[in-house]
Amino acid sequence: MYSIYFLDVRGEKEREELNKFFKTNSPPVEFGTNNIVIKDGVVLDKRTNKSARLFTVDVGTASNTNATAYAYAYAAQFGGECYAYELQLRSNRWVVSKKHLSFLH
Repeated sequence: MYSIYFLDVRGEKEREELNKFFKTNSPPVEFGTNNIVIKDGVVLDKRTNKSARLFTVDVGTASNTNATAYAYAYAAQFGGECYAYELQLRSNRWVVSKKHLSFLH
C-alpha cells in the first residue's frame, strides 16, 4: 500500500541503532523527513509522488532495564494511530514485552 516509510528520528545514535533493524525492510525505511511532501493531507514521497507513511517515536520513560516508547504513524489527514510499547533489556537487547494501541483516528 505504501511505497516507503519515513521514520523521523532526532538523534544520530537512535538513527544508527534503528537502521540495524530496517536495513532489508520492504517497503524501505528512510530516516528523516527531507523527502516528504504532504499534499491534500496525504503523505507522499516527493521523489516518486507515491503514498508514504510517516512514523515518529518518543521514549516515555527509561531505566537500565525497562523503557516505554510511543510510536506515532501518520498517512493522511484523518488517518493515524499511536502505539505504546513496553520494553525490557534481556541479554543486552531491548525486547518488546507489551504493545497496545493508544489511539486511532
